[in-house]
This record gives sequence, C-alpha cells and structure tokens, in this order.
Amino acid sequence: MYEHIFIEMDEAMQRALDGLEKVGTGTKHKHHDVIKAWAEGRPIQYRLSYKSSEWLDWDYGYITTPQFNDTFIDWRIRPKTETLRYTNALYFNGIKYWVEAIMEHEFSLDLSADKEFVRCIGDWQTIEVEK
Repeated sequence: MYEHIFIEMDEAMQRALDGLEKVGTGTKHKHHDVIKAWAEGRPIQYRLSYKSSEWLDWDYGYITTPQFNDTFIDWRIRPKTETLRYTNALYFNGIKYWVEAIMEHEFSLDLSADKEFVRCIGDWQTIEVEK
C-alpha cells in the first residue's frame, strides 16, 4: 500500500534522529516521534491546522521531505485501525419500535428467537475505527 523511501543513514543522520533536538535548546522537536517514524518508513498523517481538516496519509510522492517545521501543518503517526462489521436490527415491544446496531461477532441465529426482534434493516456495513 505504501512505497517508503529508504535512506542510507550515515553517523550524522543517526545522531540527529536519535536526538531530534531543536538546535541550541536541548528540547525535543514537537514532532519528534513523527519524524522518527517517518525516517523508519512508518506511515504518517498530516492536516492543515488552520482548517482543522481531516487527517490525510502522507504520500511519499509529493516531495522528498515532509515540512515538519511548518506551523500550519499538524503531524501524527497514522493510528492503527480496526474494521468493524454491523447491521441494524428493528425491534418492537408492543408499544414502540427501536433500532439497534448488531455487531458481526454478536450476531447469531438466536436473534430471531427474541420476541421483540422484527427483522434486520439493510445490508452489512463496514467501518474503520481507530484503536
């Protein structure tokens, strides 16, 4: 899915990555962990901070180096995600109707044995959520 840039590290580059300090301050860069992840070829994401836009995957084809010092761009390591599958179920208790999401791992044929269960509504849906 991702084509990573492989960089041959020399001693100076490794020292810079190990420290990732702001020159002369002795404090770590605010994106220290992201810069290190990028250097290791792990996926990272960015968004425009002044727009509070959604997080987008960094595409290594844009330019060689992400602009980690740009004050208008937020950076993060792409979080791990989990894929969930669910469907909606319609219930009726004799007085009112309601809908509940039924997760795939909770679904069973015994659902139809529930006296209040009417039927499933729609197809199975898939959603990606951050862990």
